[in-house]
Amino acid sequence: MSVRGLFPRAYRFVKLNRLVFTLLVWLLVQAALALPRASAMDAGPARAVVQTPTTILQIAAQRELATAEAVFIPVAANGVHDSGSKPATATPEASLTPTIITTTTPTPTQSARPTNTPSPTPTHTATGVTPVAPESTIPPESTAEPTAAPMGTNTATPTLTNSATPTPTNIATATNTATATDTPTITNTSTPTNTTTPTNTDTPTGTPSPPSTASPTPSSEDTWPLPAWATASPAQVGMDPDMLAQARDYALTGGGSGYITRHGKLVLSWGSSTQRYDLKSTTKSIGATLLGLALLDGRLALDDFAQSCHPSLGLPPASNASTGWLDDITLLHLATHTAGFDKSGGYTALLFAPGTMWSYSDGGPNWLAECLTLEYQLDLDTLLFSRVLTPLGISASDLTWRSNIYRDDTIEGIKRREFGAGISANVDAMARIGYLYLRDGGWNGQQLLPAGFAAQAGSSVPGVVGLPVNRAADYPDASDHYGLLWWNNADGTLANVPPDAYFSWGLGDSLIVVIPSLDIVAARAGSAWSSNSGLNYTTLKPFLEPIALSVQE
Repeated sequence: MSVRGLFPRAYRFVKLNRLVFTLLVWLLVQAALALPRASAMDAGPARAVVQTPTTILQIAAQRELATAEAVFIPVAANGVHDSGSKPATATPEASLTPTIITTTTPTPTQSARPTNTPSPTPTHTATGVTPVAPESTIPPESTAEPTAAPMGTNTATPTLTNSATPTPTNIATATNTATATDTPTITNTSTPTNTTTPTNTDTPTGTPSPPSTASPTPSSEDTWPLPAWATASPAQVGMDPDMLAQARDYALTGGGSGYITRHGKLVLSWGSSTQRYDLKSTTKSIGATLLGLALLDGRLALDDFAQSCHPSLGLPPASNASTGWLDDITLLHLATHTAGFDKSGGYTALLFAPGTMWSYSDGGPNWLAECLTLEYQLDLDTLLFSRVLTPLGISASDLTWRSNIYRDDTIEGIKRREFGAGISANVDAMARIGYLYLRDGGWNGQQLLPAGFAAQAGSSVPGVVGLPVNRAADYPDASDHYGLLWWNNADGTLANVPPDAYFSWGLGDSLIVVIPSLDIVAARAGSAWSSNSGLNYTTLKPFLEPIALSVQE
């Protein structure tokens, strides 16, 4: 008999328990196999938590870096931009090292962009390049003005640190230990370096330096006479009408026309605004504007030797060559009546070694005009209109420049102009030129002349002040109050006129007067107030002092 037959109940008990046992073993085995899989599944989301913010950080950083392109506008060597140049762009590179600490699964949203303000630290060596970075990438404190070398000196190639290729370093640290809605925050710890100080070690003694307070661009609140001058009553601009009438009445003793403006508005006028007058030596001061252009363009410097751009300067007469002085004449000498040439505008003899005396001359400025003609290879009349007069709203009906009456009509096939005299203009055009100087060479958003040049032209030259004056009776103390082809009151000869006043002055008492501290421009042309052939400030006193004293605020 079998076991099943002898012990039927025991057999069924063992069989049932064996099935249960097998089932338990199977469950245990399955549970053991499932543990690694569960661990892997549990680890998956954790890895995703780390990877997700890392990816978002990288994308956000790339977007921010895409906005950190530096745009550079080439300008002339003295630091003023050329709006016609096409800007170049440089692509920055970044080193991003995100550190993520995550204990929960964040759910970043598209609207929660990381905050990142990259601060590039570019390094570039260039000549006369001004970097301009996008507003969104440069903090306000990094926009300090560069320190410029004195205007018109012969500067070596400046080394500018802050140009072409920015290399920002963004250290992105995202910490996320809170809830599932936390978003990463990028912190930029890079520090900008903005050093734009050109180095100049070749500044000659006597080269004037513009005031450090000169503003490179005019204020957005300035009023511009486009197309015509805005007008104001004397009271509206804080001026005494009786004092202005006194200046006008004195002016009319020589007939002619005049303008007086303050704050860019025409306050008083007399005579014709369209009649042109022969301005005589006021041409010198207008001609100085072309010297300013050459400095702006980096073509010339005041301490350049004149023969470097005009090899035959001073010849004829041949006797000038034997003096040994021609090699030493600079553009500064030609612009300050210290080159040594005699009075006439033709080919005159040298009277003294350059820089040793002051002698009023048409010949010296005429040589300067030829230097500029040869440098630009252009008729100076064309250059003046295209670069300055046309933007000012001055047309050929307002200002003309006669042919040269002292020398050959052309030089190297180019029309030869003179600075000694030759321009005729109406008082409206004269006042516009004065207003350009009052606004530091800026005009309606454009910088037509180098910032600081106007103040330099209207200031006495340190190396000239105190020089002995040839024909001192006709030009008393002239070396003390003469700048770059402009007269001035720096020595206080006119007691009731501010010392920062400067003015053109031509035979017949044509005047363009600029008084920066009072924000005044005046223009006058007509017949002479005095029969005196010289230039004595006592002639100007009854006109200039009432204008200055008229200011009540």
